Amino acid sequence: MKRWLTLMLLFFAFSIFAQVQIAEWTFESSLPTNSGPHDAESGSGQAYGYHTSSSTAYSSPVGNGSGHSFSSNRWEIGDYYEFISSTTGLEKISVGWDQTGSNTGPKDFSFQYSVDGGASYTTVLSYQLTNDSWSSVGGRKSVSTRFVDLSSYSDLNDVSIVYFRLICITNNSINNGSIAVDGSSRVDNFSIVAAQTLPILLNSFNLDNSNHRTQITFSTSLEINNSHFIIEWSPDARSWKAIGSIEGSGTSTISHQYKYLHESPKSGINYYRLTQVDYDGKYQTFPVKSIHFEAEAHDFTISPSLVEHDMELGFNQAVDQGQVEIYSMEGRLVANYQISNGVNSLRINASNLQRGQYIARFSNDYETINKKFIKF
Repeated sequence: MKRWLTLMLLFFAFSIFAQVQIAEWTFESSLPTNSGPHDAESGSGQAYGYHTSSSTAYSSPVGNGSGHSFSSNRWEIGDYYEFISSTTGLEKISVGWDQTGSNTGPKDFSFQYSVDGGASYTTVLSYQLTNDSWSSVGGRKSVSTRFVDLSSYSDLNDVSIVYFRLICITNNSINNGSIAVDGSSRVDNFSIVAAQTLPILLNSFNLDNSNHRTQITFSTSLEINNSHFIIEWSPDARSWKAIGSIEGSGTSTISHQYKYLHESPKSGINYYRLTQVDYDGKYQTFPVKSIHFEAEAHDFTISPSLVEHDMELGFNQAVDQGQVEIYSMEGRLVANYQISNGVNSLRINASNLQRGQYIARFSNDYETINKKFIKF
């Protein structure tokens, strides 16, 4: 019994990850009384209607086996329904929908998509509608249902914004005449599904200034065999250093929140990137994020106050780059030291200095600080 239950759970888990529903519009909660946007009832996305005529009436009559659908009249060539969503982290896209019309409504449509923000569209197929007399009872009529397998269209994979369009392409009506003013077309149950390819779906990746430290937060909505995350930092977006690792959630279908605090970012622009690693060692790296920190003023102290042999300059914060110069009271440079790599202090051998007063000067590209000391 226990073995059977385990096998069933494994089969169920496989079924979840074999296909992912991106978005679905049933128009049962967002009743279309205008052109849109109308939010998807499942997943994330918006639906719109576009008509050349400003007198077009939008409505939500009975759907295909449901209470409502998205309907409009006054159809002309080039008018369309459009559905917008994202395929980030996904591939092998498929789309299905139900569509019908009145006898004097438009007959000929094309199914198109765009992955460049609507600048250009690819036509996948053309099709014709029939008047299928939809009803809210008796189930969906399969004659109205269309399904398009887009798995061979690789440009649809892993895209932040995708447009799917059902566009009227002729003036022919369903009854083989011309489209009438009151001729309508309606769509229902528009669904976008895909195969899960990336081991996680990253919902967010954010950087915030927390008292001159970088608070890194990110979240996922789906993880598959996810071992851990690696957080990397760079001062120039070229050379990268791993600064932290966070354990992943293995395989999970619920949302997870993660955070990491980078204690010592540099002044100026700091770059961060996130890498996800599977249990088998495969990995993916997400786009780079950046955050800017204003330079904080440096200060330093000199100890001991009366210098005999060695003296130490202690800085109030790490110094990435700068120099320390020792001047006599007459303004003569007697020593020079370069500072880099985030040091917090500098030890100087002052044994060769003559007795008297001196000035220790720290400077970098944007500040200069002078402090007096006495050598005895």
